[in-house]
Amino acid sequence: MIGSRTRQSRRSSRFLAGLCAILALTLGAYAARQYVSEYLAASAIHLRSLSKAHRAVTIFEEDPSAQQALGMILLENGDKEEAVRALEHAAALREYDYKCWQLLGTAKQANSDLSGAEAAYRRAIELAPNYSQPNYSLGKLLLQTGRQQEGFKVLSKAAENSFSLFPQIVDLADDHYQNDAEAIEQAANPKTLAAKTYLARYLISRSLMAPNTRSFLLDRKTPSSTRSDFINLLIEKQNFPLAHEIWRSMFEPDGTDDEAIVFDGGFEHTSDSEIGAFGWHFDQELPGVFLTRTQQQPYSGAYAIHLKFSGMVPTGRTILSQLMLVQPDSEHVLRFYYRSPEILSASPPVIIVTDPAGGELGRSAILKGTENGWVEMSVNFRSDRIPAVIVALLRRPCEASPCPIFGELSLDDFSVTGPPSR
Repeated sequence: MIGSRTRQSRRSSRFLAGLCAILALTLGAYAARQYVSEYLAASAIHLRSLSKAHRAVTIFEEDPSAQQALGMILLENGDKEEAVRALEHAAALREYDYKCWQLLGTAKQANSDLSGAEAAYRRAIELAPNYSQPNYSLGKLLLQTGRQQEGFKVLSKAAENSFSLFPQIVDLADDHYQNDAEAIEQAANPKTLAAKTYLARYLISRSLMAPNTRSFLLDRKTPSSTRSDFINLLIEKQNFPLAHEIWRSMFEPDGTDDEAIVFDGGFEHTSDSEIGAFGWHFDQELPGVFLTRTQQQPYSGAYAIHLKFSGMVPTGRTILSQLMLVQPDSEHVLRFYYRSPEILSASPPVIIVTDPAGGELGRSAILKGTENGWVEMSVNFRSDRIPAVIVALLRRPCEASPCPIFGELSLDDFSVTGPPSR
């Protein structure tokens, strides 16, 4: 009896050992097939090899990586239906991988199965709601099927986490709403500083503007460097009114006249620090001239500008200037006061008024010695269609060579009067 049990136990042990060996071989073969299949799939993607992708699937049909590689390469080769089949198989094997559904949506869309593509994209978004690419793909599909409002809403979400997509979304918005700045702004719906900055530059470069973008430019929370860049861009695009409005919100000190055409015509607030595009500008590197703000005998207020000439000051080069916002196509009068004990030169300085491109609109008489008493000077000019002018102090061209200049000059109380308000 005992011997019989022993023999039975031995047979059972041998059976189990054999079964384990078979199982080990099976599992080993399975693992080996999977390894080879995945290796071939990776190689197929790297080499864009359809034959390697087919071999990967043949070795292990249930490998999602192999099916995915095959589908991608089939799609690249234009075999859309077979690509869809392979990618459907991959998505079934890896149903919680958003990328499988993303690729399946791409294949279905290429195969004109738009409802199937939409379902695949939405499944990808369910699995990865904050990933940009599925949202971007779905958004474009919604636009393709005429659902602009929903499409741009999804596209805006895509751009929140990937700014690199935002320029493409703005281009799509411009394609759908050509030159309609407000519609483009609403469609693109920028949320981040980078996106708002990009859209502002995009609109300004096309001479467009939208309400929220305008508010962004005027917002004190927008970085000063960003706003300064936009002031320069707006001036370049000849949008002087908005450039001036932004500049004034940034630089204009308390106590200045908001209605005055000339900023700080009495030099009460001007200093050596940069005051921006519509403030006074001094060429501090100009040889032969020394410029200071002085409290010695101003015409009015506490300060005036004093210049000392001592040699070869270049002619035709601006010494002092200001860009000013004026009414277009209108008559104006520039008034200012100057004094000088003496100026010795064949080319004394003058004040000129030009358009922003440098075309002369008017000029003063030459500024000569006044025995150091203040003298009023005026310049009549007519602005052109561009609502801005530049007032500048410079030397006229000189026939003599060399043509030095010596002496002192003080300036104060610049003002511009235009046509009466209607």
